[in-house]
Amino acid sequence: MNDENHESNELQSGFQPAKIPPETLIALEAAIGESSLKIDDAVVRSHRAGTDVVADTSWVEFSSSDAGTSRQIRRTVMFLHRPNIMLPEFSIQARGRGASKFLLGAVSKLAGMPTLELENEPEFNRRFMIITANAESVRELMTRDLIDAMISIDDLTLSIEPRGVMCTRPPESYSHGTFSVQREQDERLTGEARVRFIDQAFIAGGAIADDPEAARRAVDAVEGTFAAEAVKTYENQGGLIGGAINKRLVTDEMLERLKEQSVPRQEIPAAVQRRAWTGTTFPLLILSGLSAGFIIFPSMLLLNGTPKTDNTEWIFLLIGVAASIGWGLVFRHRLGRRRLVIRGVVVHGQITAVEKTNTSVNDDPIHRITLKLEDGSPDLVVKMGSAPAKTARRMKERDIRTWALVDPDRPARGLWIEGWCLESRLD
Repeated sequence: MNDENHESNELQSGFQPAKIPPETLIALEAAIGESSLKIDDAVVRSHRAGTDVVADTSWVEFSSSDAGTSRQIRRTVMFLHRPNIMLPEFSIQARGRGASKFLLGAVSKLAGMPTLELENEPEFNRRFMIITANAESVRELMTRDLIDAMISIDDLTLSIEPRGVMCTRPPESYSHGTFSVQREQDERLTGEARVRFIDQAFIAGGAIADDPEAARRAVDAVEGTFAAEAVKTYENQGGLIGGAINKRLVTDEMLERLKEQSVPRQEIPAAVQRRAWTGTTFPLLILSGLSAGFIIFPSMLLLNGTPKTDNTEWIFLLIGVAASIGWGLVFRHRLGRRRLVIRGVVVHGQITAVEKTNTSVNDDPIHRITLKLEDGSPDLVVKMGSAPAKTARRMKERDIRTWALVDPDRPARGLWIEGWCLESRLD
């Protein structure tokens, strides 16, 4: 009966069971950011400003402490998609209570997570944390209506994307078992809890998504773009997260220096090297150790004439050979990327397609990005993560000219290096 009531309430509010529009679905998937995301059920309401979605979603989450352990997360979300606006990215998260509140604050400071505290708002700052690299522009979005709504609601999390707002209940609002004993965490909302969530999400999320002046205020708050503001934040950010991001931060200035250099390029920015090939150093070391250990030890047993009756040494040899093959593939990839950065020819073009694949790396969905090159070469297809894919979609929407490094001997091989640049994220 409760399920029937919440469906009736949603239908009365203008929502209808329907397929989520493709543009809205892409934005929702990017907001959730899970590679195994599935939309189990959704109701949709379209209007002049955009599309509102209430959906029950699910994905698989892996344990960071217990390898191979996973569970399915089921969660109700609301997404207010506004395709004609552009907002800085940030989130408003409840700090929790007791030990969890202290732990969240301590971890964020130690890690150097970029946050914002509002002036003269002690109650809000006590209950919520704003996570953002765009402090000045986000401050202009924190209106009196939004602050009061969040304080009165208390248990709502907002994730603000460039073209919409996603609303969820914080995970601690649910009572569930620990990761190691529970294989499914059901956070879906039903009945009155679902109706209350929708009403509260509209009040808080709508304070940003449906504020006609919000985007203009945010833009006017800073010189340059939201991306440029974020770059300055990360360049000055300390802590573990800040340091790690800064090491891999590729800027417009770095890319311009690369473009201006003649081939072979000699001065490659460290951040570009890390992105292109030095990230393979650790896998190569691991595979080297595995291949050496699993080949040398059983080989010595065989040479000494002490084979085991269960053929264990041959199994070890096969593992060593497999590790050696893996090492060769990774090393070949490393050499190819290094060659592209050092000897690749700059070729301009435009993004013609961005497609999500069924694979992921470190739980980051891999996308196939297609560039039509201006020199008449065959279309260049590169595979990159979700952040470059987001940049590529914005460039495609606005028909923005971009460039890639192409192998002069093998035009089908290239590197869309501009996708790594934070400042390339249009706003």
